[in-house]
Amino acid sequence: MQKRLVKSKNRVFTGVLGGVSEYFDWEPTLVRIIYTIATFLTGIVGGCVVYVIASMIMPAD
Repeated sequence: MQKRLVKSKNRVFTGVLGGVSEYFDWEPTLVRIIYTIATFLTGIVGGCVVYVIASMIMPAD
C-alpha cells in the first residue's frame, strides 16, 4: 500500500502536523515543536500562511 499525506485524527488544530508525523513515522510532539520553532525563527506570518494552505490542500483521513 502506498503512503499518503493526509490529515491525522491525532490533531491539535486541523491535523496537518499530525499527518506529517504519521507520514514520516516521527513523534508528533517533536514535529509540532520543530514547526513552532521554525515559524518563530523565520517570521510568524509565513509559517501561519503555510499551515493554513496545507490545511486546505491536505485531504482528510
